[in-house]
Amino acid sequence: MAPRPLGLAWSDWLAIVSLIALAATWIRSGVKITAHESTKTEFAELKEALEGLKETMIRVNMTLEQLQSDRKTTKQRLDAHSKRLDNNERDIAVIKAKMSIGDDSDEG
Repeated sequence: MAPRPLGLAWSDWLAIVSLIALAATWIRSGVKITAHESTKTEFAELKEALEGLKETMIRVNMTLEQLQSDRKTTKQRLDAHSKRLDNNERDIAVIKAKMSIGDDSDEG
Protein backbone atom coordinates (compact mmCIF):
# COMPACT_ATOMS: atom_id res chain seq x y z
CA MET A 1 0.00 0.00 0.00
CA ALA A 2 1.22 3.53 -0.91
CA PRO A 3 2.07 5.94 1.89
CA ARG A 4 -0.71 8.33 2.90
CA PRO A 5 0.45 11.88 3.63
CA LEU A 6 -1.30 13.17 6.74
CA GLY A 7 -3.45 10.08 6.68
CA LEU A 8 -5.40 11.09 3.57
CA ALA A 9 -5.81 9.05 0.42
CA TRP A 10 -4.60 10.40 -2.91
CA SER A 11 -8.22 10.86 -4.02
CA ASP A 12 -8.81 13.02 -0.92
CA TRP A 13 -5.78 15.13 -1.77
CA LEU A 14 -7.03 15.48 -5.33
CA ALA A 15 -10.42 16.63 -4.05
CA ILE A 16 -8.81 19.17 -1.70
CA VAL A 17 -6.54 20.56 -4.43
CA SER A 18 -9.48 20.72 -6.84
CA LEU A 19 -11.56 22.57 -4.23
CA ILE A 20 -8.72 25.05 -3.60
CA ALA A 21 -8.30 25.59 -7.35
CA LEU A 22 -12.04 26.13 -7.73
CA ALA A 23 -12.06 28.65 -4.86
CA ALA A 24 -9.05 30.47 -6.37
CA THR A 25 -10.78 30.59 -9.76
CA TRP A 26 -13.97 31.90 -8.17
CA ILE A 27 -12.04 34.60 -6.25
CA ARG A 28 -10.05 35.56 -9.36
CA SER A 29 -13.28 35.81 -11.36
CA GLY A 30 -14.83 38.03 -8.68
CA VAL A 31 -11.78 40.28 -8.59
CA LYS A 32 -11.74 40.44 -12.38
CA ILE A 33 -15.43 41.44 -12.54
CA THR A 34 -14.95 44.05 -9.80
CA ALA A 35 -11.90 45.46 -11.57
CA HIS A 36 -13.81 45.57 -14.86
CA GLU A 37 -16.72 47.46 -13.26
CA SER A 38 -14.31 49.79 -11.52
CA THR A 39 -12.52 50.44 -14.79
CA LYS A 40 -15.85 51.20 -16.49
CA THR A 41 -16.67 53.71 -13.76
CA GLU A 42 -13.24 55.31 -13.99
CA PHE A 43 -13.49 55.55 -17.77
CA ALA A 44 -16.91 57.17 -17.47
CA GLU A 45 -15.49 59.72 -15.02
CA LEU A 46 -12.51 60.27 -17.29
CA LYS A 47 -14.81 60.79 -20.26
CA GLU A 48 -16.80 63.41 -18.34
CA ALA A 49 -13.59 65.17 -17.31
CA LEU A 50 -12.33 65.14 -20.90
CA GLU A 51 -15.63 66.57 -22.15
CA GLY A 52 -15.27 69.39 -19.61
CA LEU A 53 -11.70 69.94 -20.73
CA LYS A 54 -12.81 70.00 -24.37
CA GLU A 55 -15.40 72.68 -23.62
CA THR A 56 -12.83 74.70 -21.70
CA MET A 57 -10.33 74.44 -24.55
CA ILE A 58 -12.97 75.64 -27.02
CA ARG A 59 -13.59 78.69 -24.84
CA VAL A 60 -9.84 79.28 -24.47
CA ASN A 61 -9.41 79.10 -28.26
CA MET A 62 -12.26 81.56 -28.77
CA THR A 63 -10.71 83.91 -26.22
CA LEU A 64 -7.29 83.62 -27.85
CA GLU A 65 -8.76 84.35 -31.27
CA GLN A 66 -10.51 87.42 -29.86
CA LEU A 67 -7.29 88.57 -28.21
CA GLN A 68 -5.41 88.10 -31.45
CA SER A 69 -8.04 90.13 -33.31
CA ASP A 70 -7.90 92.85 -30.64
CA ARG A 71 -4.11 92.86 -30.86
CA LYS A 72 -4.23 93.32 -34.63
CA THR A 73 -6.66 96.23 -34.25
CA THR A 74 -4.52 97.79 -31.55
CA LYS A 75 -1.39 97.37 -33.70
CA GLN A 76 -3.13 99.06 -36.64
CA ARG A 77 -4.18 101.96 -34.41
CA LEU A 78 -0.66 102.22 -32.98
CA ASP A 79 0.82 102.26 -36.48
CA ALA A 80 -1.61 105.03 -37.49
CA HIS A 81 -0.70 107.06 -34.40
CA SER A 82 3.01 106.52 -35.07
CA LYS A 83 2.59 107.81 -38.64
CA ARG A 84 0.69 110.88 -37.39
CA LEU A 85 3.37 111.49 -34.77
CA ASP A 86 6.12 111.21 -37.40
CA ASN A 87 4.22 113.66 -39.62
CA ASN A 88 3.74 116.07 -36.70
CA GLU A 89 7.45 115.88 -35.81
CA ARG A 90 8.34 116.55 -39.43
CA ASP A 91 5.93 119.52 -39.54
CA ILE A 92 7.42 120.86 -36.29
CA ALA A 93 10.93 120.54 -37.74
CA VAL A 94 9.81 122.42 -40.88
CA ILE A 95 8.17 125.15 -38.78
CA LYS A 96 11.28 125.49 -36.61
CA ALA A 97 13.44 125.69 -39.71
CA LYS A 98 11.21 128.45 -41.15
CA MET A 99 11.27 130.31 -37.86
CA SER A 100 15.03 130.15 -37.63
CA ILE A 101 15.32 131.34 -41.24
CA GLY A 102 12.93 134.16 -40.45
CA ASP A 103 14.99 135.10 -37.36
CA ASP A 104 18.22 135.06 -39.35
CA SER A 105 16.82 137.34 -42.10
CA ASP A 106 15.61 139.91 -39.53
CA GLU A 107 19.06 140.13 -37.94
CA GLY A 108 21.01 140.43 -41.14
